[in-house]
Amino acid sequence: MLFVAADEFGEIHERLERITGVDWQILYAPLGLVAASLWVLVGRRLRGLGAGFGLFVGGTVCAVVSQLIEEVEYGANDQRVSGFDELVVGEEVLEMLAAVFVGLALLAALRTVHRQKQA
Repeated sequence: MLFVAADEFGEIHERLERITGVDWQILYAPLGLVAASLWVLVGRRLRGLGAGFGLFVGGTVCAVVSQLIEEVEYGANDQRVSGFDELVVGEEVLEMLAAVFVGLALLAALRTVHRQKQA
């Protein structure tokens, strides 16, 4: 989560794409595989706890939809499509919602674990 925040704030993936000429999704694919594995493990743990799983799923959906919108934004040959400004606003809002939902899911899980330890 910290890396994603730093990457978004510092525009690291955009810079890497400009420097290398390779789409950032391809550059980040190995990291994405590791993240996806961890995502599944965290999701299973949250589901087992019975806390925060719905928020976690909601955050996941927001993240996936934001990336689909980003793919549409640039169209063929990485050229911005008409309506780009409107699409980018929706994409960025969904990315932020994804982070909020996942953060709330983790807080709900911490609260549940804390309560279980007190009982």
